[in-house]
Amino acid sequence: MTPGDSVRLRHPLRDFEERLATVIETAPGPCRLNDDQVLLEFPSGERLWYPVAATIPHDALADQTIVLNALGHAYRLLQRIEDVAWDTDEELGDLVTITLASVHDTVYGCLNVNLDNDSCLSPPVGTQR
Repeated sequence: MTPGDSVRLRHPLRDFEERLATVIETAPGPCRLNDDQVLLEFPSGERLWYPVAATIPHDALADQTIVLNALGHAYRLLQRIEDVAWDTDEELGDLVTITLASVHDTVYGCLNVNLDNDSCLSPPVGTQR
């Protein structure tokens, strides 16, 4: 990936925090894809894999706090990219957006990382669980 690309991938919540904590020793560039994750390289040189969306059952909407807390946790961690490795004058809120959508009785929390701020990808389409 290069600056200007946008990514949207998803990973189940059960592995969410564990994957967030995974540190990758080597990478070919500042950002690359690996199935359901994205590698972000921080100005400090630290490289971390992040799932950039999460899926939860529709009945969790009974307590929307569960949805928002999980995504909020990812958002707080992504605040560390406020000084992104490539040149940008955008605020973090312009680079990262969170979208909730219900598709076929599955709620998707889509955390979008938008490197060029042109547009964010739409929420993922899912199947009934």
